[in-house]
Amino acid sequence: MGSCKRETLDDVSVFRQDHLRRLLLAYFNYYNTERVHTVIRDAPDGRALQTRPSSDAKVVGLPCVGGLHRRYIWQEAGCDRAPVARND
Repeated sequence: MGSCKRETLDDVSVFRQDHLRRLLLAYFNYYNTERVHTVIRDAPDGRALQTRPSSDAKVVGLPCVGGLHRRYIWQEAGCDRAPVARND
C-alpha cells in the first residue's frame, strides 16, 4: 500500500471515487506486470526478454498509469507508427 501511495496517489489529485478506482486498477496492473522489483530482479509475473531487433532500433517509453510511469520497449528506427500503450 505504501508504494501505491508514494508512486501514484502522492502525484495525483483524485476527484471522484471512480477516478480513484481507475487509478488503483491501472497501478495494480502496472505493479504486477511491469514494475521492476529489485529484490526479485523482475516483475512478479515475469517478462519475456525483448532482444534488440537491429542496431538501428531505439528505446521508446510507453506511458502507464496515466503517464506517471513508463514501460520501455525497442522500436525500429524510422517506424512512423507510435507504439501501442498497454491498458491502464
